[in-house]
Amino acid sequence: MSVSIFLRNTAIAAVLTAAGALSANAAIVSNSDIQSFEPFGFLISGHTAPSAPIGDTQNRNGSFTLQQFNGALGTLNSVRIEFNQGVNSVIDDTGGSCAVGFSECAVSLARTFTQSGSVTLGTASATAATIIDADTVNCDLGGGANACFLSTHSRNSPYTEAIDFTAASDVANFVGGGTFSVVTDLIASYLATLTSESTDVLSGASYSWGGQATVIYDYTAGSTVAMPAPAGAAFLLIGFAALARWKRA
Repeated sequence: MSVSIFLRNTAIAAVLTAAGALSANAAIVSNSDIQSFEPFGFLISGHTAPSAPIGDTQNRNGSFTLQQFNGALGTLNSVRIEFNQGVNSVIDDTGGSCAVGFSECAVSLARTFTQSGSVTLGTASATAATIIDADTVNCDLGGGANACFLSTHSRNSPYTEAIDFTAASDVANFVGGGTFSVVTDLIASYLATLTSESTDVLSGASYSWGGQATVIYDYTAGSTVAMPAPAGAAFLLIGFAALARWKRA
């Protein structure tokens, strides 16, 4: 057998050996933390017209705890923090009256939610924020076609946002055996406005808020895995057989 044939057989054996090892592969792991809904709200009563808009603002925040990436799994490529929040809210116009001589009068009850989520871990720092609901209820206290007297106006607002870290200097902060915190904030604003025909209005708003934060790690697993012993022995025998045939030739 010529040297070229032997080299060809040896190359084939090498390819088969390489095929017995697993190549590098991308994978994803994640973990989440959940907050239960927290009720809160405010009641504003006895607005007297004519008056400027009367409002109130409250802030609620929560801290989620997430796990860092286990570096033994492989090389971390990127990190995504997802926020999935929900707000349930009710506006109540529980009563009101018109000035003398007016059979109809109007009030405007408005609410706005601004939701944000942020994470800071070493050099990795970012915030995502958006207005998730801006709703206005216009009420005719005189009992006309658009009246909302003694009525309830509900609104459920979902919020989904994500922060991505891809720079190596940022991603490196997430590797470790500990935990880190992400913070979400809800700013709830409530505004009651009366026209000059309105003498007063009793109104309020209530809210409940909660949700989930999730960290998603995209990583590359180890580049190779040792070939199982039976397969290794088989390829070794093939190599010996090819060598013996070459010598006989």
